[in-house]
Amino acid sequence: KPDGVLVYPAISFFALPVNGFTRGNSETNKTIMDFMQEAIDARVLKPLPVDLLFTLISSHIYGINEYLIVSNLDAEKQKETINQSFDLIWDMIT
Repeated sequence: KPDGVLVYPAISFFALPVNGFTRGNSETNKTIMDFMQEAIDARVLKPLPVDLLFTLISSHIYGINEYLIVSNLDAEKQKETINQSFDLIWDMIT
């Protein structure tokens, strides 16, 4: 993470419910994609196409949710898994 960058908006972004990422909710998608473009312009996110970043992030969120559903982890291990997966996706897109 770049020095001095406040990551709380990014964390809030990643905490959005999965159904907020469906292609059918165009108003939500526009807000998210605008936010992502601002993060690209501010050099927080890599300069990749916004729709690619959107797809990578939404697929990650869907995948981690599916993993947690089938993995039968206790609450502490779920939290650890979520934090580790956030670090992975964050490192990939920043």
